Amino acid sequence: MTKKKEHRYTLEEEIAPHIDPRWSEEFILELRLTGVSGKQIGAALAEADSHCAESGESAEEAFGAPAVYARSLDLPVQSEDRSLSRGPLPTVVKLTGMLMLVWAVSSFVQDQPASIRLGGMLSLVLLAGLVVFTMRSAEAVLRLAVQRTGLVILANVLVVATVVLLSWFLRQELFYVPSVLLMTVGAAALVAGTLWEFVMLRNRPAASGDLLISPLEGHEAAARRGAALGWAEYAQVFLLPAATGVIVLLLILVG
Repeated sequence: MTKKKEHRYTLEEEIAPHIDPRWSEEFILELRLTGVSGKQIGAALAEADSHCAESGESAEEAFGAPAVYARSLDLPVQSEDRSLSRGPLPTVVKLTGMLMLVWAVSSFVQDQPASIRLGGMLSLVLLAGLVVFTMRSAEAVLRLAVQRTGLVILANVLVVATVVLLSWFLRQELFYVPSVLLMTVGAAALVAGTLWEFVMLRNRPAASGDLLISPLEGHEAAARRGAALGWAEYAQVFLLPAATGVIVLLLILVG
């Protein structure tokens, strides 16, 4: 196993050292997608690992296909808050702010009012709808992403192509907005959406409460994973604003 693969399966090998990490990965993924808590997943995986260590069997021999075995355990599922205010809505606000800024910057540099075009508005509606659909159907989307990665990549390419085509061909001007006003509203929406997500992340139950932890592991392992997960989640919150900043800077330099 290469170093890259070893790093990929670090978590699986820590919790279940006697099980093929690829089996563990699929087992974990199946239970995560169905909403089982990290603590319960860790306990179930540790129990399977203990059986394999004692019997000398592989997980495949003892339990069969990981996804099928995971579903057969019928573990309780966590209740989730799927309301728009705690799910896709902050992302939609950020996305709207980003598009407003992108629309306004070029006009601002040229000291002209920003033109709101039909293609741009349809693109915004399309992207916002996709964000809502993806977050409201997270389990199905994630399962598809894992099982049909090529199809998901193709879908993303088609979405980008659709946005480009809409913006290019549907150039009818709907109305004009002062570029400074549009930039201000866009920046405010981007900041508001980012702060909204940040506050949600800060106020939700501690990430360590749903970490994948084996009953045999100590607090040190939980703290280490919690810190890594926290950094990753906060980075995700600020990813879109950072990308927007880069795009705006490039537009200013080009304009």
